[in-house]
Amino acid sequence: MALLVLLSFDVYLRPGEGLTLKAKNLDDYVPDKTGVFNNSLPLDHPRTQKWLGRALEKLKKGKKENDLLFNVEAEKYRKAFESAGAWLGLPGLRTYQLRHGGAADDLLTKTREYAAVKDRGRWRTDSSVRRYGKVGKVQTLLNKMPRWALDYCRRAEASMEAVLSGSKNPLSQ
Repeated sequence: MALLVLLSFDVYLRPGEGLTLKAKNLDDYVPDKTGVFNNSLPLDHPRTQKWLGRALEKLKKGKKENDLLFNVEAEKYRKAFESAGAWLGLPGLRTYQLRHGGAADDLLTKTREYAAVKDRGRWRTDSSVRRYGKVGKVQTLLNKMPRWALDYCRRAEASMEAVLSGSKNPLSQ
């Protein structure tokens, strides 16, 4: 589930999209049924590009091309996400906010320009990007979180990166 959360945030997946990904969807440079490549979402975020693709490839290993990439029930995923949000001091957090949060984070950190966020989110109108890319909302949520929760999230991300990239777990030191 943690990998699904990171992927959803990183590529602004719509609610439920990650749960329908199949092993074959990870193939590089595969056009859609009309021969267009613009539905591809590159795993190119500076924070995750070195290891997220490899982690997904590990998850895919041994699966047939039409097997679901994530073997997660939607309701269990939703409840686990909401429960984790509450534990971190963010009651009412919903999985659709990963899409919005990824866009807002990219704008806030200047990882991507506005037009790139619009393309990555597959939004057709500027009003959609403005609605989903609310940088101020991210700051408000972060300010609500207790310091221990922010520290925990940073350590968890570093640990996940280390484990999934094959490095030693930094939390074991």
